[in-house]
Amino acid sequence: MKRVVEAADQTRKVELSGSQREAYEKTFTALEDLAPGDEDEGIPYIRDWILDQLAEGGELPGSRSVRREAATFARENGFPVGDDEWLGI
Repeated sequence: MKRVVEAADQTRKVELSGSQREAYEKTFTALEDLAPGDEDEGIPYIRDWILDQLAEGGELPGSRSVRREAATFARENGFPVGDDEWLGI
């Protein structure tokens, strides 16, 4: 999360609002909770995805897009994501 905040701060006209930051943090936590004690490979993946979106479009992706990308990553890597969970969009 620190790298996302730093990148947003360095980009002009990009602000990471409180609610968006909370949603990002909740997504990182949900990824971590999928496989406790594992490599937590979802966290670096989604962090890099957010940074790529910022670099390409000059904006941070919406929290819904981040959740959707995290859910796709989780499912593609064999982690079940229920519709009633944070990542289950």
